[in-house]
Amino acid sequence: MYSPHSPFMLDKNKILEHLNLKEGMIVADFGCGGLGYLTFPVSARIGRNGLIYAIDILKTNLSCIESKIKSDRVENIKTVLADIEQRHTLDIADEALDRILLVNTLFQINNHNSVFEIAVRLLKPSGQILVIDWQKKEHAFGPPSHHKIEKNNILKLSDKHQLKIVNDFEAGAHHYGIIFSK
Repeated sequence: MYSPHSPFMLDKNKILEHLNLKEGMIVADFGCGGLGYLTFPVSARIGRNGLIYAIDILKTNLSCIESKIKSDRVENIKTVLADIEQRHTLDIADEALDRILLVNTLFQINNHNSVFEIAVRLLKPSGQILVIDWQKKEHAFGPPSHHKIEKNNILKLSDKHQLKIVNDFEAGAHHYGIIFSK
């Protein structure tokens, strides 16, 4: 059931089980939003020796994340104001990331190819990319259907960037989930 307190209508714990997160990993949440819906649970799972980049194009979203970081005294989250379609805005070294999260993000951007190109460049050889987005159906809520990305289009992009499917799963009643590796 939809709840305004669960903006993604996703079970974050079930999703994170698919990622096999470990202490000390370095993760990026592309388009983290103002709630850090997965940023904070990932932070807890990767521990004090890990690092998660909370990346968003909106300063207001990052301000909300920074307030929560301060109030909860979290030390392993770094906020990054950047456009994930533009490599030069991301100050992250190539092959630095163990995991990249693209959750409810792709339907909001124009250049999916650029995002995949950047993600592949930032990902370690053993790293993984999690994509969760809206199924291309009409719903009484969520983005309009013409903004949603067909799962097959994501699979074509993954082929283009020589990514392998690690896991293909139903992420919720209205979302698909795919994990890719290099």
